[in-house]
Amino acid sequence: MTKRILFILLALVLAVSISLIGCNGGQQEEEEEEEEEEPGVIELKCAHTVPPVEATAGAWIEWGDMIEEEWAAIKGDDEPELKFTYYWSMSLLMAHEMYDGVEAGTADIGFYPIGVNPGLLPMNEVARLCFLFSSMDEALCVGEEMYEGEETLFVDEIEGDGAVKFLTWYMMGPYQLHMATDDVTLPADLAGRPIGAESEILDIITAAGSTAVETTFATVAESLDLGTIEGNIIHMPAQFACGGLDFTTSHTNIGTAGVAIVPAVFIMNPDSWDSLPSDLQALIVSKLPEFAAGQQGALFGSAAYFTGIAVDRGDTFIELTEPQIDEWRALAVSQHEDWRAQSAAHDDAYNLVQSFIANCQ
Repeated sequence: MTKRILFILLALVLAVSISLIGCNGGQQEEEEEEEEEEPGVIELKCAHTVPPVEATAGAWIEWGDMIEEEWAAIKGDDEPELKFTYYWSMSLLMAHEMYDGVEAGTADIGFYPIGVNPGLLPMNEVARLCFLFSSMDEALCVGEEMYEGEETLFVDEIEGDGAVKFLTWYMMGPYQLHMATDDVTLPADLAGRPIGAESEILDIITAAGSTAVETTFATVAESLDLGTIEGNIIHMPAQFACGGLDFTTSHTNIGTAGVAIVPAVFIMNPDSWDSLPSDLQALIVSKLPEFAAGQQGALFGSAAYFTGIAVDRGDTFIELTEPQIDEWRALAVSQHEDWRAQSAAHDDAYNLVQSFIANCQ
């Protein structure tokens, strides 16, 4: 009898234990299911070349905050929140690493100046030809045709075979000449002097009889500081952002369009884009015109602001006359001819842009 009671008690204990384990297991499964159902947060890593104090950086943050807030207001309870995380001053990707870095997913969204990797986007690089545009208004009009018009050649080249997704664009400011010491008016003033620039801009320096030194956004300031170059050609906000403004005191404005006006584009990793809820994609697309307008407006404001800083500290600004500008323009004639002669595709892109220019005049 005693053994029988003992067996019954042991059986009851075992049954209760199994029951408790089952309950706990079920509870754990429910907790895991609840965790899986948590919508979480989508973080988009955004990479830029400029420091956070630059106006275009502030414009991006303002736009990003708006998207985050509007998405929070319309998203479903089962949809994730959105967070933009910003990496300024090339802290995540250098300018020349931007395209490949976005393609690889190092950044989800990146700022890419056309031509920073010479030959990567050759059709788009037609816009880097010197003295292609006669004014900023003309350049903006042509940009609309290139990146928003019916002709998709330029956007298709940027996106490649799904390498990146094109988001939007804007035109950077007129590329002007910045010198460490001496004033420069005519091309002859540059003879024998080392001047820094990138890609197509180097052709003008060489044509002027100067020693062309290829510099990148990351090396301008150091090159000026060490005296490796005596000046450089770039637009004013970039001159500040790369640190070159600290080492230049004389600025030659070669007309309102400068030596060149170059487009920059914002690109996104395709997998990152595809991972977004469709209603979030629609929201972003609907707000891209505001983003582009904010970037363009911030650039204009930034150019005026940094020019003001240079004026206040006593820098020299030289405004050229039309005959003087014509001497500089003449240097670009052979560049245009040589670029067109490189391939039939180059010639087609050049003729297409010239048709845009004609429509914009």
